[in-house]
Amino acid sequence: MPHTIKLILIAGFIAGTLDALAAVFFFTPAITMENISKIFEGIASGLFGKNAYSGNSFYPVAGLLLHYLIAFIWTVLYFIISRFLPRNYILLKSIGIGIVIFIVMNYVVVPLSQAPVFHYLVKDAIFSILILSVAIGLPLSLIIRKRSTDQE
Repeated sequence: MPHTIKLILIAGFIAGTLDALAAVFFFTPAITMENISKIFEGIASGLFGKNAYSGNSFYPVAGLLLHYLIAFIWTVLYFIISRFLPRNYILLKSIGIGIVIFIVMNYVVVPLSQAPVFHYLVKDAIFSILILSVAIGLPLSLIIRKRSTDQE
């Protein structure tokens, strides 16, 4: 397997897992299988609409798979874009990708899907951007930086 594809798979899996864990820890009242299922049903609702909340075990699994698909798409986009960004400024790039992901997902992807649209308070939006920056932006920035350092 080519080195770049392997890095994309590893980075996407790490980012997707950290983001999923953050959702479970920060957005559920208690960590139970029912609450975890609700998070992934919410993701599945983007594709399946209200059917995702039917209680069928297919929908949380589909939501988890969609979550990772989205994480891998963002990973590939970041790998492409990173070629045009300076290697340094890890924190700034992490926050930048967190902001971009928040805006695109909440103001483009979710409204175009069948998922319910959330209206964030400013503090909630900032918290979500912080989670995206740490769970997705930071690992991607560090892994990309390592890749560019390895290639020199």
